[in-house]
Amino acid sequence: MKILVLSYEYPPIGGGGGIICKYISENLAKSGNQVTILTTALPRSEIHNSTLNGVEGPQSAIRSPRSTVRNPQSEILNPQVIRLPSLRKNAFQSNPWEMLSWIRTTKRFIRKNPGFVDFDICMAHFVLPGGEVARWLKMKYGLPYVQVSHGHEIPWVHPRQMFFLHLGAYFWIKKVSMHSDINFIQTKMMKANLDRFLGKNHEKKNVIIPNGVDTSRFFPDFSKRPQQLRILFVGRLVIQKDPMTFLKALKVFSQEITDFEVHIVGDGSLRKKMERFMEKAGLSPNVKFLGKIAEEKMVEEYQSAHVMVAPSLNEGMSISALEALSCGVYLISTRASGFEEMIKEGVNGEFVNFRDSKDLSGRLIEFYLQYRGKKPVPETDLGQISNTLNWRSISQNYLAQFNFILNDSE
Repeated sequence: MKILVLSYEYPPIGGGGGIICKYISENLAKSGNQVTILTTALPRSEIHNSTLNGVEGPQSAIRSPRSTVRNPQSEILNPQVIRLPSLRKNAFQSNPWEMLSWIRTTKRFIRKNPGFVDFDICMAHFVLPGGEVARWLKMKYGLPYVQVSHGHEIPWVHPRQMFFLHLGAYFWIKKVSMHSDINFIQTKMMKANLDRFLGKNHEKKNVIIPNGVDTSRFFPDFSKRPQQLRILFVGRLVIQKDPMTFLKALKVFSQEITDFEVHIVGDGSLRKKMERFMEKAGLSPNVKFLGKIAEEKMVEEYQSAHVMVAPSLNEGMSISALEALSCGVYLISTRASGFEEMIKEGVNGEFVNFRDSKDLSGRLIEFYLQYRGKKPVPETDLGQISNTLNWRSISQNYLAQFNFILNDSE
């Protein structure tokens, strides 16, 4: 099967949605499908890596998108990643104008390369901008498409931050979602929201496929855990992830417990504010801001952590949470979408109230007093992740849905 993937985020650009796209695409390719990904390039001043503009793939040389598409003798990369220019300025976040520029650039690229649309199906990540390009391809060329929502695109999720964006794009989001052959979401909470948004007549095409984890890389190694309690936070440093509640909880926690360290992995617009808070609270010696790090180092971070905190206000289905649990890390999180599907309370994690630093600090103190006696994530739970939530199985679920669409259209 020839699959076109549209995603304006693809590692190292973006966050969890891009990582999800990468794992699904790579596993679809491993199953014998030819996968081509259209995504975003950043200015070289932002990321100093020559493979981030033009075309890339396993062991690939750099060629321009146009020359690669037009040259039938060129080496076939699988998956092939084509990075197109847009106005995007930052790796960790984007805005509507940058997304609109990517839509225009991607449509222009396809119009200039008419043979490029020789695919069986299109998989769009994010309703906007990826879904809009997919809808245009369906209207213009008859290419069927599915889209994957990653948690924040569908009204009215996360209203404090997304209300005006959802209001302005309400009918556009609905049109793109109505024209798709299948809308994929990751959790029951996301499906309930999407069902309400599109109406009962479209409930059947809103399909839950959870996110997965690379269990060949993310597995426990308790020998790497230090004697000192290590607390981990992983995610973009933005309002959605609510890292400030975590820091306020640490301030209270540190008044009773001093023997601990915190690793904060990720970057974002709140980083300077967080660093100032830590300095004023006198916690700078205990807290390390690691920024965005390579996947190989992420494995070490998970394996050496005792507990991970995820105070998110909104999620799709957190990749970092799945990776942490797969490494046997205890997870303290809110009840944002996806966490209730992952956590067995008191076994591999527990829940805290939204925006409640006092509740979170209390949970951390309780964990500290007991963590040496806590059992790792039970083998049965690790087995469930390995057998059902690995990316190979997840990609096969997507492939089965693709085949259903294509067989139904014959």
